[in-house]
Amino acid sequence: MGVVALKKSGLIYRDTFEAVSLDGRWEMSPNDTSRYELLGNALRLKSGVDPLFAFFSPLSATEEFVIDLKNLYNPSAKNNLGGLTVFGTAEDRLDMEEYYDEVEGTARSYPWMRLVRSYNAYSAYWSEDGANWNIEGTDQFDVAAPKVGLYLTGEESMEVEVVRIFSSTMIKMTGLIEGSQVELVQAGKVVSSAICRTGMSEAELDVSGVQLPFNGNFVVRLPENNTFTSTEVQQIWGGDEYNFEPNADLYLIDGSGNELPLIENMEKFLGYVQSTTQDYKDFRILIRNNMASGTIKSVKINITWPDGTPADMKLADLYRDINGEPAVKYAVLDYPSIAAGTVTPFWLRVRRITDSMASKGISDVNFGISMISTYIN
Repeated sequence: MGVVALKKSGLIYRDTFEAVSLDGRWEMSPNDTSRYELLGNALRLKSGVDPLFAFFSPLSATEEFVIDLKNLYNPSAKNNLGGLTVFGTAEDRLDMEEYYDEVEGTARSYPWMRLVRSYNAYSAYWSEDGANWNIEGTDQFDVAAPKVGLYLTGEESMEVEVVRIFSSTMIKMTGLIEGSQVELVQAGKVVSSAICRTGMSEAELDVSGVQLPFNGNFVVRLPENNTFTSTEVQQIWGGDEYNFEPNADLYLIDGSGNELPLIENMEKFLGYVQSTTQDYKDFRILIRNNMASGTIKSVKINITWPDGTPADMKLADLYRDINGEPAVKYAVLDYPSIAAGTVTPFWLRVRRITDSMASKGISDVNFGISMISTYIN
């Protein structure tokens, strides 16, 4: 198990326009298929007598979001305009424009454009690389459910290469203790960090200066110097919400010596107890701390039974491992700590169903293995 668990994705929508048809959530106005085409790697918006709008319908009801646009557009005359728009009416709208500057005789176009909505406040940004952003300004636009998307007017076509929409330029981490430091790492480099402040149990990391999405992992440093580093690399979007919940993983050793992961909340068939010399079968299980750093503390293992299981049907027990063999039976196995990269074994013994149970049609024993742990003293 990793250091953190994703609880909510910040991704709303992403398109590189490689499909053969346009996503049905785009509302084209005018709805004229001759005004746009899919190129296999871009959406071409074509010029015409009337302005062309491409609204992404779900954003009308979304009060907080970030929309990024990567485009190729070279306006060459005064009336050539294109970019991002927040649309109330034809006369009442908020545009972030690419245009032709007659005074300088050059096109004011941006490889990347960004619009951030925070309720009725809209902030516009531009970028050369989609990671380092320059702010153009912030405006209020008090329309309850505006249409949001792209627009084009004039004689020049625009090619839209990427549209990505996510909920925020921040990432939230919950489940922390006061004073914890969270780092977001990409290819060994810390790209964002935050502190869990006094009286809080969460922290937010700013990813406004990172190309999204990106593959990264988390490091959480506790005040007591227990540092957790995930080996799992995750695809991360702005607006993602994670919970800090480090834990170890369980692996069953099969008859060939292979380690089979036991997945949380998923059933696993262990097999049949069919020995002629004993009425039970032993299974060796490993507790493995798969993190790059971070000590799991006070690990407790016990067996759980479905409600209503009678005592004579509780045919599984836990044994402590001593020298590779099941030794002493315990109701609860308790391990003070399991360091990163280490393994602690234990044994599960399952006894055979009695003949009287079999005569009543009972053939299976169902149970669970519960593991709880902490990461602080």
